[in-house]
Amino acid sequence: MVAAAMTKRLQDPEMDLGLAARDIKRRLVALGYPDGKIGHNQIAKWREKMMEGDFKSRAVQRYGLALKWVKALGPVEGAGFLLGHLPVLYPVAFPKKPVTDAAA
Repeated sequence: MVAAAMTKRLQDPEMDLGLAARDIKRRLVALGYPDGKIGHNQIAKWREKMMEGDFKSRAVQRYGLALKWVKALGPVEGAGFLLGHLPVLYPVAFPKKPVTDAAA
């Protein structure tokens, strides 16, 4: 999702790789993801890996599907849509221990 959001941002003619990666990182931090965990260079590497990856890979397939979802949207709107749904798939804070039902 992050790599697809970056690809979508790069559809803006005024955007370059470094600027797009920093924009996506800024948006991730705004969503509550820790600032030091994911760097803009890592985001750029994820995108490169997805673009060069084997289509048999589930990650590459998800990347392609995410881009299909936002095909009709502009660069800003598409990236916002993808990143806005990211916390549903990958919550900002995973619990360290499994949550158990105290009543059980």
